[in-house]
Amino acid sequence: MANFKKQFENPANEFRSMPFWVWNGDMSKNKITETLEQYKRVGIGGAFVHPRPGLITEYLSEKWFDLWQHAINESKRLGLECHIYDENSYPSGFAGGHVISKIPYAAAKYMVPRKFECSTPPEKNEEILKIIELDKNSFLVIEQNVSPSNPWTAWFPSVDRTLPQVAEEFIASTHEKYSQHFSNEFGKTVKYAFTDEPAITNSGGLPFSPFICKEFKREHGYDLMDNLDSVFVNKNNSYQVRFDYYFSLQKLWINNFCKPLFNWCEKNNLKFTGHFMEHEWPNPASSPSVMASYEWMQSPGIDMLAFLVDFNSETANKLHLMNIKEVASVARQLGKERVLCEVHGGGGYNAGPEDFKRMCDWIQINGVNLVCEHLSYQTICGARKYDWAQTFSDHSPWFKFYKKQGDHQARLSCALVNGKVENRVLLLQPTTTAWLHYMPKVYDVFETPTHMKMCEFLNDECQKIKDSQADAVQFLSDNQVDFDLGDEFIIENHASVENGKFAVGKCCYDVVVIPETMENILDSTLTILENYLECGGKIISVSNPLKFVNGRINDEVKNLAEKYKDNWTVVDNRQNLLTAIDKICRLKIKCVDGAPLPKNVSYENLIFDDGNIHFFINSGFDYVNFKVNLPKSGVEKLDTSNGNFCRYQSTKIARPENARDDCQIVEINIPPAGHLLLRETDENYSFSEPEEKFTEIKIDCFDSIERTAKNILPIHYCNLTVGKENFGEMPAAVANAKCWTEHGFKDDIWSNSIQFKNNYSGFKFDENSGFVAEYLFSIDDSTNENVLSSLELAIERQENYEVFINGKSISFDNSEKWFDENIKKIPVGNYAEIGTNSILLKAKPFNIHCEIAPVYLLGDFAVFPVEKGFVIKNPQPLKTGDWTKQGLPFYNESVKYIAEIELNENTELLNISIGDWNGSVVTLEIDGEDYGASLWPPYSFKLKKHFKKGKHTVSVEIIGNLGNLMGPHFSDRYPIVWSWLDAPTIEPRGAEYKISPYGLEEGINLFF
Repeated sequence: MANFKKQFENPANEFRSMPFWVWNGDMSKNKITETLEQYKRVGIGGAFVHPRPGLITEYLSEKWFDLWQHAINESKRLGLECHIYDENSYPSGFAGGHVISKIPYAAAKYMVPRKFECSTPPEKNEEILKIIELDKNSFLVIEQNVSPSNPWTAWFPSVDRTLPQVAEEFIASTHEKYSQHFSNEFGKTVKYAFTDEPAITNSGGLPFSPFICKEFKREHGYDLMDNLDSVFVNKNNSYQVRFDYYFSLQKLWINNFCKPLFNWCEKNNLKFTGHFMEHEWPNPASSPSVMASYEWMQSPGIDMLAFLVDFNSETANKLHLMNIKEVASVARQLGKERVLCEVHGGGGYNAGPEDFKRMCDWIQINGVNLVCEHLSYQTICGARKYDWAQTFSDHSPWFKFYKKQGDHQARLSCALVNGKVENRVLLLQPTTTAWLHYMPKVYDVFETPTHMKMCEFLNDECQKIKDSQADAVQFLSDNQVDFDLGDEFIIENHASVENGKFAVGKCCYDVVVIPETMENILDSTLTILENYLECGGKIISVSNPLKFVNGRINDEVKNLAEKYKDNWTVVDNRQNLLTAIDKICRLKIKCVDGAPLPKNVSYENLIFDDGNIHFFINSGFDYVNFKVNLPKSGVEKLDTSNGNFCRYQSTKIARPENARDDCQIVEINIPPAGHLLLRETDENYSFSEPEEKFTEIKIDCFDSIERTAKNILPIHYCNLTVGKENFGEMPAAVANAKCWTEHGFKDDIWSNSIQFKNNYSGFKFDENSGFVAEYLFSIDDSTNENVLSSLELAIERQENYEVFINGKSISFDNSEKWFDENIKKIPVGNYAEIGTNSILLKAKPFNIHCEIAPVYLLGDFAVFPVEKGFVIKNPQPLKTGDWTKQGLPFYNESVKYIAEIELNENTELLNISIGDWNGSVVTLEIDGEDYGASLWPPYSFKLKKHFKKGKHTVSVEIIGNLGNLMGPHFSDRYPIVWSWLDAPTIEPRGAEYKISPYGLEEGINLFF
């Protein structure tokens, strides 16, 4: 424990978060140094260098590796880590186009079922694999397609990851290149290689190729082509054929893609990590068994982006909880120390530290111990700002305060890595049952298959399996059952019977649970279950015995259940399942009255040699209070804010008549998004303390309420002219897309598109190409000269344009950086005037880096909604309450609330509680001394310091966020580019903009 205490106090980089460091522009060495120094300051331990749409620097070029070398050098100087992301965007396997450009025959092929409503069958051609008559007036046609070229894969087709040559070329194109440059840093500064969402197909169909047919026949002894209709329609042999088909795909996927990457990383002292398409379970079209794939990662992982999870719902997160349980179970069973999660992305620009903590605590208590924030932008220029917002970078006002969150996550990871979790219940995962029932979506004649959200194509039977298993996982978790999930392929490779227990790798289980929808098992699972029962093992089935073995009807499971009926319990509902489990292995924790812990509370028991640690979280939005029995005579709290171990104030020593020796009742109080780490100890802490008495001072009025930066008016609409055609007014994002199409492109090439080598950067346009974008803004008649003289204009990539205000040309020669490395600002007070003003951006010729975006006005003004957009007015004195209604609707920085108080006596303790407020972070100063930031509830400060009797100045600063500035302002969809495109054609009334409230709604309370 002494070593753990030292690690917990000062967590090493290995425990700290490693965000996706998005290189999405023209990266420079100065930017690399700047970002890494910021990471160091805010408690981040390193990063995965993630090339992503918008990348201008040529991927895998000598310049790329030169920049990478600089990143490694700077990481070593700062004591950080720098890791590989193995693709140019995702899914992994095509190396940004390098693989398919070298082996074009490896283009992915897939089969798609199409329904024809006609009385005669369609004419056969080389694309049609099979024609199936459904009835007299309809036919199902199985077509073979080749993956189409698309901008997301650099205008190449996707690759067939079942072919061994693909992994070979992928490794040669990427991993070997990194090894040639940085192998001496592998295992030191560079520890991980991240793979992102590879799958056996990224189409809307099923993988199919001559190679797959050959391997199918070799594996199973019969021809897939002769039985192809059984994959798509129900026939007598459909379950067998489907099982065999997905079994073959699983083997090809593991042997030809996962294993080669695992083995290469093992050989080169790297850890293969990342994630597959886990959220699509139980759809076998992308990954037949994701859990089995985790065996072939040194550090398996998942993603859990913010838009997936809803903590306001008791049921919305059940599938994602199951995904975490899948990866954590395999990691425990196979002794894999680190479990990664790519987390947070898509939370929107309003997301802040409380959101991050709630999410991270939840994934960590369920088994994640390596946090990868998604995303940390290099730049927000152009379409890059619409890429699964938000950003863990200095663009976000809260980022400079992130160290408290970084330290908290690191200390949790430290505890989770050092502590051992021992679960006693194994819940089998009915993955192969879904294989029997899965039939892909049938398209009509003119539909185009889509690779997005293939899990939405589950038929009723597969959907039932998905919902039932996710419900079971949620139910067991809600009732604090300690359980793992069991994948049959992991069981086949690693299961045994040890001392009457069902062992999977390093884990031993007291009971095996067969879920209600499980109909099929592998023959290897049947064998190990029989051995387990022979040794006295316990099985609980929430259904009748299984009907199929390897996709074939089989009575052996039924016979086994009858033979060992004393050890095989059948229950008819989950509540009876819970009772049966509790009889075999008593639940480790309950409330003192026998009830489960309150809703939204999760629990984990971490085993140490000299005392367990009990980990609680509250992922809800209300305080929770409950009492539990804990062993031993004392308990201490592990404080993740400072690394201290201290007496837990709420401990109450007691020994109920029915309790074990040295038992205690502990009262647990956890705020919203809160957590508690409690360590058992033999030290008998006394809970009695002198009651603290406080004098209260309420601050309802402030001597000063001031902005800390200039106000902002973003101008989101413009009039677009391309050539001689004026397209009128439209949102800037729409104007940008329109401008690209008018210049011969489908869309902005820096949005949802990958540059192969430097094929985009080399584009040249006709001298007569280009566009004019005009932005209008209004200044109210009553506005004074001080406002006009304070005005500044900020523009993205202004070097591409001639800029005019009210017809006058302006120069950016002496401009300064604002907000982003690619946004410059200049004073424009001499050009602005009362009434309507015009800002013109002229690009001639068109330039590959011209992306139409909002422009920004900065100044000492107020902004108020009018019939069309907003108008600039004189600033007004700020008050408590929502600052967006006081002329700051788009303001993203902070406001300070300053008041003078008087203490009527000296005090050694000052407690400060912040009233209702909206923002991302609240900070505190007293008499000019900084007392830090509060990032999460209860948003209070407890200051143990001598404060003299007399007057003191208290300053509370509310930090804003980017949501109101960046948008989207008219859509509640996921924060990606389509959300910004989904805006009114003509700028509406300002009151129609979606604006989130910010500011101190009430006063603050001081207690001394």
